[in-house]
Amino acid sequence: MFLYYDESGNSGANLLDKEQPFFCSATIFSQKDLESKEFQEFHNSLLSKIELSEIHMNELNPKNRILILKALLKFIEDNNIDIFFSILDKKFTLKMAFFDFFFDSYLNPLVNPIEYEIRENRLPYALYISELLNDNNLIVFSKIITDNFKQNQKESQVKKLSILIRNIRKNLRFKDTKIKEVLRYVEKNSSIFLEYNLKHKKQLLPNSMDLVSIFQFINHNKISLDKFWLDKSTHRKGTSVNIDFIINNLIHSDKYSHRVDTEPIDVIDKNKILFNQSSKDSFGIQIADVFAWLFCKYNLDKLDNELESLLIPVLENSVKKHMNFHLTKNQIIEELKIAEIQ
Repeated sequence: MFLYYDESGNSGANLLDKEQPFFCSATIFSQKDLESKEFQEFHNSLLSKIELSEIHMNELNPKNRILILKALLKFIEDNNIDIFFSILDKKFTLKMAFFDFFFDSYLNPLVNPIEYEIRENRLPYALYISELLNDNNLIVFSKIITDNFKQNQKESQVKKLSILIRNIRKNLRFKDTKIKEVLRYVEKNSSIFLEYNLKHKKQLLPNSMDLVSIFQFINHNKISLDKFWLDKSTHRKGTSVNIDFIINNLIHSDKYSHRVDTEPIDVIDKNKILFNQSSKDSFGIQIADVFAWLFCKYNLDKLDNELESLLIPVLENSVKKHMNFHLTKNQIIEELKIAEIQ
């Protein structure tokens, strides 16, 4: 299988970007190599119609957007291509990172591992913690763990983290004794957690989380990976993804491999993942660009009616095939409702 990935709404570690609240991506799953000569003529015909050197939805006028989308929808159907869609609510992602670092990192002895290893048990705690975190808390938390401070500034950062946790703990309801104790431990041992956060801060990048979800889908469905093409913007300064970090620290780590809700990943060959590819040279990445852009605009309610009507059947098909990943508050609430029914 040949995969082609592109994103929309990527603002790196700035997860509080009001202009771009969502990180969206589209991954093209094709049984044929879309970079082969077989598809060059079709690709060139599209480029000649829009009079551009590559397909970028941002650069197209409304008429050409519809023209390109209609042509690609037929191309996708004719070539049995599937699309994996992802969306992450950036602010909610930052809140979940707070929960992961302090409750779900296995560094806190006051967190019962049996309670937290089952997803349905963890999520109510995660949602409750997310409600406690206001924008001011998130700004401070984000700055602490994303700042590239020098070693002699570490004590100051530890103090800031300790104060932040203390302020959050004070806002807890009286009956939340368990969570208070967990946070009190973090407050008293802030240096341990700061070290952990610094080592794992790439987890904060939405594209890191996103790629892990795609790799897990590949693994779960036993998909044989030929090549995975990623636009070089996925690897640009400030938003770079370290593939060794993802594969070794996230996918193969004990933390992930023994969890009830996660599978160890053993079929990903990192040599088949092609970073730093130019979208100009990749028809597959240009197709991914089209659908990532559309998906992001759709979630922002900024898609015109004709484009939306063309996109919705594609989204519905991805849901039917479980080719989607959502990290939003509403999605987790919905997941918990389903778990209760079952």
